[in-house]
Amino acid sequence: MNIKATLARLGCTMADTRAARDLLLLPGPDRVESSQAAEASDTINIVVGYSGSQNSQAALDLTLLIAYQTRLATRKRVVVQTVYVLEGIYHPQKPLLSTAVGNAISAQRDLEWGTATATVSERRTDKSALARRHTVNCVDVRAAQLQCFEEADRVLWQARTFATEWRGSLNTHLRFGSPAIELSKVAQQEEASIAIVGCHSSEHDLVRQMKDICSCPVLGIPTKKFEH
Repeated sequence: MNIKATLARLGCTMADTRAARDLLLLPGPDRVESSQAAEASDTINIVVGYSGSQNSQAALDLTLLIAYQTRLATRKRVVVQTVYVLEGIYHPQKPLLSTAVGNAISAQRDLEWGTATATVSERRTDKSALARRHTVNCVDVRAAQLQCFEEADRVLWQARTFATEWRGSLNTHLRFGSPAIELSKVAQQEEASIAIVGCHSSEHDLVRQMKDICSCPVLGIPTKKFEH
């Protein structure tokens, strides 16, 4: 996938070639072998960060437009890899530890080791109360976790619906952790030609974090609405 040709096609659509060039936030590493392998492949992968926000919706719209134009220009299959990253929450198969639970465990440790002057009955009473609070905290965190998963499913379903309207191929990924790291991981795993994020500037925190770890060029979204 030729990034210059892609931006040129976008420039025609936006009626502003310079504005289209400004969408290139990160040029990506100069890897000739990877570029040649991507050109030889029958499938082109494009990664987009999506959270359901207004900016991420613009990023998805732009991605689907690029996928459509690229499919027409290259006659290759173009797959949009949509990535939704949940921050501050652990994968359900990993140990669960929220801030509240962590505080309860720390408090219990302080109670066990730092209250030598308290009576045995006082320690037992305090431990029982703390254990009950710990259990409630776990239940609250589990409920919040399930709510996050339900929201993620809704958002990714929404992304798939938009792709259907464009008659394009779209895969969805739910990741946990840092958006910059997880987007870059998916880009590398899928051998993506470009990644698209809902940012206007290369100075955005997300883009700066992706600078040294993303294996492909990164595009942002235009500051003005584009027609398609």
